[in-house]
Amino acid sequence: MKPSFPLSLSDIDIILEMAALMNPQRNFKLTISGTGKVRLEPLEYSRIQPVTSQIKPEVVKDLLEAAMEIGFFEMAAEYDNESILSVTEKGFIKQEKWAIFDGVNQSFTIRLGKKSKSVRAYYGYPKRLDWFYRLILKNCGIESLR
Repeated sequence: MKPSFPLSLSDIDIILEMAALMNPQRNFKLTISGTGKVRLEPLEYSRIQPVTSQIKPEVVKDLLEAAMEIGFFEMAAEYDNESILSVTEKGFIKQEKWAIFDGVNQSFTIRLGKKSKSVRAYYGYPKRLDWFYRLILKNCGIESLR
């Protein structure tokens, strides 16, 4: 998906969902509208309290710019295997994929008008998504969820 502008602020959403199998008390859904409305909701067995707040639309613009900078809209839809490189006894580098089942599942969705892009980051995802995750939390004033 390639972003297309101009867009009305009301046609923009950034959604982050965090689901940890081993620590469900911290599972949440964070929705940021283009107008700056921020909604934090607990998921499943979460102990997180619901919060609604407001950020400036310029901050939402900055988050969209950050998404474009890290190549979010060009990323694969799903990252669910750990990729490990190793050197063989015969002098070759090989790549192995390992399925992991007990980690943290992060889901990022950006809706721009009628188009949306989602990335499920479980294992083996680009580390720049961690930076984007921290940036979202910081800009919403909820850094304690890291």
